[in-house]
Amino acid sequence: MYEFVDDNDDQDELPDWTRRYHGPRVNTRQGIGLLTDSAVFPGIDENNDDLSDFNRNFNRIPDYAEPFLRFEVDPPDFLFGMDMNNNGVIDRFEDDSEADYPYKRGHRGYNTYVGVEIAPDINLMAGRLDERLLKTARENATTYLLLTASEKFPRYNLQLRLIVNPRKVADDIPEDVFLWVDTPGTFGESRFIRDQLVARDAFVNTTYIDVRYDRYISFTTKFKHEQYTQLGTAAEDLSNQRFLGVINKAQYPLHLRSWDLTLNWKQLYSNRVPADKGALQTSDLTEIFSLLAGREINRNMSFTAGVEYEIANNLGEQPEGFLEDGTTLVLAGQIANQSAYQGYALTTNVGLRWTREDLDSAPASAKLFTFISVFAGLGKDL
Repeated sequence: MYEFVDDNDDQDELPDWTRRYHGPRVNTRQGIGLLTDSAVFPGIDENNDDLSDFNRNFNRIPDYAEPFLRFEVDPPDFLFGMDMNNNGVIDRFEDDSEADYPYKRGHRGYNTYVGVEIAPDINLMAGRLDERLLKTARENATTYLLLTASEKFPRYNLQLRLIVNPRKVADDIPEDVFLWVDTPGTFGESRFIRDQLVARDAFVNTTYIDVRYDRYISFTTKFKHEQYTQLGTAAEDLSNQRFLGVINKAQYPLHLRSWDLTLNWKQLYSNRVPADKGALQTSDLTEIFSLLAGREINRNMSFTAGVEYEIANNLGEQPEGFLEDGTTLVLAGQIANQSAYQGYALTTNVGLRWTREDLDSAPASAKLFTFISVFAGLGKDL
């Protein structure tokens, strides 16, 4: 059978599935002469540059785990998103192997909702999703509310955002999907996620709060809490799954003579209780402090240096493979040179990074990383 509708969940120039000798070959940042997409990451390539938004420099370290870059980039677990099929994966990040029809094959049902604007920037939506899987007795019956509110206080340079999404769910339709994961040590990989059916009979609530203050210092707080409260007979087999995540970060820039200095602090706390009663609960706290210093050497050359110190604390049990208590010190420096050559703008970066890791369960270790990179692009003479 030949599908006349492609599977292209990330909406780029290449279809997600493989067809021999069909379609033009395309060069992307993921490869040369491709017929099919070698990297499918829906929802995390908002600027359509063929790179994951969690690995903008396309190396083997996700930006939310890379020194200095991780101040700006937060792990995807801390993001809010709708999960209407109740498989534990935010809908806009899902990848499947089906053609992109408006509705999935073999499913029948409806989703109806009404909304009201309570006040400016405060909206309430109520809806009912009723879906069944043909030739089976499986169904997804969800009644939900969605409250969104945002407020700005220009006098104090303060912004507040609130999202609350409670829902009563009875869903036993398995929705297995693929999810792009930027795993350390790789350029990213597509991982199969099996639907554990943790919402067969449950009350689910997701709360997300975002606070931003930018008057004397830049300060941001993000709070996410999601809980599945099992009901009826489901409570006999499943635990009340829960995720609690909090991110606090502050930034203070200052100018000292010819130096531009930036002080950063970031705190990440997460607590996770799986639905599987035999699975391990995790709780960890990470503190990251960093100082960046930069100055211009001349009109084409600049120097940047930084120091970062991380304190990792595992607040729960510590089996193999989970976060270990310890500290990490990173020192880095870079010289950047910009020049013009025959209409091209060239940028050359030369630098090094020294890392010392001291975990409580192992002797301290250190490593040195050096790099040279050259970028060429169209531009005007400098």
